[in-house]
Amino acid sequence: GNHSTLCRWLLPDWPEDRPPGPRDVARAAAEHGVPYTLVTGFNAPDQYLESHLASPETVLATARYERFEATFTGAGDTLSATLCALLGGGADLQSAVADALTYLDQCLDAGFQPGMGHAVPDRLFWAHEESEDEEPPSTEGLAPFPLGDTSH
Repeated sequence: GNHSTLCRWLLPDWPEDRPPGPRDVARAAAEHGVPYTLVTGFNAPDQYLESHLASPETVLATARYERFEATFTGAGDTLSATLCALLGGGADLQSAVADALTYLDQCLDAGFQPGMGHAVPDRLFWAHEESEDEEPPSTEGLAPFPLGDTSH
């Protein structure tokens, strides 16, 4: 989960001046029976965000991605669903986390803003990639679509 959210719920009375690290969050989660914790949203220098897969004993993996200017709705849902699908398909934990984070980064990179609110990840970015040389499909021979003939 997101670093600030996990800290707020798992470590509300954090006594130190420095913010909790991934192992600190993982130790707190382990008290509730969670063996591994994926902590996302660590601010890193140079406009990067870091995610850490941690256990109470060690940080197993770290990924760094460039921060996007937009505010997204659905990024956590996309990451959770992707990670569940990969683990359910038999992938090991570390490779599933790496693949899920890479997929999320690509979804956010292709994301769009449907109105004046938050941007939305484009989970189907891979399905509508067109080359610039490609011509649109021909509509020759298609019957016209009748508009306004429907009565209710």
